[in-house]
This record gives sequence, C-alpha cells and structure tokens, in this order.
Amino acid sequence: MSEIDYSLNNLIKQYGGLKKVLKSPDFIWASICSLLFLIYVILTRIELGDFIKTLASDLLSVSASLFAILFAAFTIIISLADEKFMKFLRKHNVFNKILLPFWLVSILYVIDIFLNILIKFFPTNIAKYLMTLSILVFSWALFGTIYLINDTIGFARRRADYLEYEKEITEILNEEGGKE
Repeated sequence: MSEIDYSLNNLIKQYGGLKKVLKSPDFIWASICSLLFLIYVILTRIELGDFIKTLASDLLSVSASLFAILFAAFTIIISLADEKFMKFLRKHNVFNKILLPFWLVSILYVIDIFLNILIKFFPTNIAKYLMTLSILVFSWALFGTIYLINDTIGFARRRADYLEYEKEITEILNEEGGKE
C-alpha cells in the first residue's frame, strides 16, 4: 500500500492549484482589508509608530491564541474519527478537503506570529508595510477560520450520517473491496 501524501503542497494541487486558493473568498476579503489598511496608512498624517507597535502586539496575541484553538479543534476532530470513518472520508475525497483549510489557516497564523514579532524591530516607515502584509495574512487566516468552522460542521454532519448508516456503509465497502 502506497503512502498517502498529505503535505500542504499536494493538498493545494488536489484543490486545484495556488491560483484557485488565491481566488477563494477568504483571500479576496483579506486582500480588501489589507488594501483598506494600506490606504489608511498612506493617507494618515499622524505618527503611526505607537499604533503599529500596539497593533502588532495585539495581532501577535490573537494569532497565537487562535492557532492554539485551531490546533486543539483539529485534534478533537481527528480523535472523534475511527479508522473505518477515515477510510470512508478518504475514499470520497472529503478528508483532503478538511485537511487543506486546517493546514493553510494554521500556517497563516504562524506566519502572522512571526511577522508581528518582526514588525517590532523595524522603523515605522518599513513597519507600516510589514503591518499591511500582517493584516493580509491575519485577515486571510481569520476568514479562513470562519470557512473552516463551516467545514467542521460538515465533518460533524458526515460523522453523524456515517454512524447512522455504518452497517450499510461497511457492507458496501466490503463488497467494493472484494471486487478489486
């Protein structure tokens, strides 16, 4: 039996490529948020140094907290799935659709954590552009988390359906396994 590749790169390829990821609603909304922030930064005439450093600290805390919650949620979801259910999800390509958002959003939160740490060490004229990037990454992760909640609810619904029809599903999978 061959090893299944659950790397982020492979999951993005299965999803339809990076182009499709960048056309997703969560990325578009995040781009709008970061663009609005950039316009604000460029048009404002006040000193932004303290504002950017405070925002970086706040986003650092929120990103770290949401990453921890996301990681705990993924752990709970995986622990609720038994081996037969996981095979069922993989067979119908649902498991990868659940994994990609968790991978992507987790990585975005980690990137945002590092960006916000870096922002504290740069002068304001550079930090404001790094903060724009941080707003993009954080917003993308936050909107991605909202969509992830929807996927998680779908996972729970599929789990309930699976438990209700487990006997029939097992029989069908056993019949299909015997044909191969």
